[in-house]
Amino acid sequence: MKNKRLVIFSIIIFIVFSITFSVGVFANPNFNIHDFCMNLASEILGMVIALVLVEAYIKEKTKKKNPGE
Repeated sequence: MKNKRLVIFSIIIFIVFSITFSVGVFANPNFNIHDFCMNLASEILGMVIALVLVEAYIKEKTKKKNPGE
């Protein structure tokens, strides 16, 4: 519990995922577990790809600012 920002962000992420999951599963009358798992897998894959691209962009941008490092 040394980093309070990390704890707060973790709680916010947990709340967002919980609400999304409950709405997606319990509020959907046509719920299908196969479709849900496929959609979840594609979302996670999309987030990973976006994270890798953003991280590469940030690294390149910092290299331009600090060419000696």
